[in-house]
Amino acid sequence: MEIPQHFPFIELGNFVVMPNHTHGILIIDKSNFSESTVPTVSPVSPVETPNLGVSTTIGGKNEKWKPGTIGVIINQYKRICTINARKIDAGFDWQPRFHDHIIRDAKSFERIQNYIATNPQNWKGDKFNL
Repeated sequence: MEIPQHFPFIELGNFVVMPNHTHGILIIDKSNFSESTVPTVSPVSPVETPNLGVSTTIGGKNEKWKPGTIGVIINQYKRICTINARKIDAGFDWQPRFHDHIIRDAKSFERIQNYIATNPQNWKGDKFNL
């Protein structure tokens, strides 16, 4: 819920947190932002994630990331989730990468929104539901 506070050009679309993964739509609108005004990272925490093992690149922080990119946004999301999850379970860990998909039209947006909204109903049949 805090992503738009740290990246004001992001609006959250549908999202769901499942027992072993998340789905979400990030709506990116940089029309009111120039390259110099797009935040590089969350104003409250730098991108220093290698010690947490949450980097979206192999080997840690990627110095070539451009400000406000999806990699930076997901990196910060995973960072704060890791910090909080490890307060509950010290062994919490992420898969090393994330899957993204660019939604290019209203039909795809509607299909993906519906998939996210109905995903919890399908959990009982999920192959990872042990």
